Amino acid sequence: MFILHCTLFNSFILYRKLNPNIKITFSKFLQTLAEEWIASATEHHDPENLPSSSSTAVGRAPHHDRPYRLSGDIAIHQLERISQSGKSKYPQKRCRVCKTRGKRRDTSYICKLCRVPLCKSHCFSIYHTKQKY
Repeated sequence: MFILHCTLFNSFILYRKLNPNIKITFSKFLQTLAEEWIASATEHHDPENLPSSSSTAVGRAPHHDRPYRLSGDIAIHQLERISQSGKSKYPQKRCRVCKTRGKRRDTSYICKLCRVPLCKSHCFSIYHTKQKY
């Protein structure tokens, strides 16, 4: 964490030297940088460029929600069946939304972009539209 902070601070110093007319604080610089990173992450995720489910193993779902989960463009998110592993013919995982709400509900689907297991019905839209699901 220390190295990351030093890198960001050095970037801030370079930015100020290259742009002497722009007055900005370090915290405002960090906020702007974070917003730009999130914006660039949501712009560059094209569903056609994602690997297909047959070529990749699903593995575990990410522990943290992806920043582009609430991008506003729900059309880029698609449900797909969890690919077969060696053990199970019809693999299932726990739905992220149901799990957060204290329910035990398994699903055979994951979001192709987020790689998160979600119920096919209402949980998919809840996960991609609400900050706190």
